[in-house]
Amino acid sequence: MSLLFWRKKLDTGEYRPDGKAQTRDVVVDEENPLPVRPISNEADDPVRVKIEGIAPVRDEPLTPFGTQTGLSVAASAVGLTLPAGGQPKRALIQVFTAPIRFWVDGSAPTTTTGHRADYYDTIELKGYNEIVNFKAIRESAASATVEVSFYG
Repeated sequence: MSLLFWRKKLDTGEYRPDGKAQTRDVVVDEENPLPVRPISNEADDPVRVKIEGIAPVRDEPLTPFGTQTGLSVAASAVGLTLPAGGQPKRALIQVFTAPIRFWVDGSAPTTTTGHRADYYDTIELKGYNEIVNFKAIRESAASATVEVSFYG
C-alpha cells in the first residue's frame, strides 16, 4: 500500500518582515482537497482543470506500525488503542463475528446510528484524526471482534 503525496501552500494569515504572506505546506487529502479551477467551458470541449499551487512530493510506501488484535465491540462504544512510538497515518480494521456501527469524529454511535460495517468488511481510516476519533458499537445482540493494522 502506498500514498501519493502532494503539497500545497496555505496562507496562514500572518506576514513575513518583507510584507509577503506567510505560508505553510500541507499534504493534500480529504481534509485539504486538491485546488483546481476550470480552464475550459466550451460546449464541445470536455471540462479541463488546472491544478494550482501544488507540487508532487513523493510516492511514499506505508510501513506497518503495529496491530490491535481481538478488540471486542460490545454494547458500549469502544475506540482503538494506538501502538506506542508515534502517530499512525492509516489503519485497516477488519470486522468479524457480527455487524458494527461506527463514527470517526469522536461521537458515540448507537445500534441504529453511525456507519455500518458487516462482518468480514474492512474499514480504512485515513489520517491520525480519524484513527483517534474512531468509536464503534455492536449493531445487534451479538458482539463483534475486530482486528486492526496501523500504518505509518
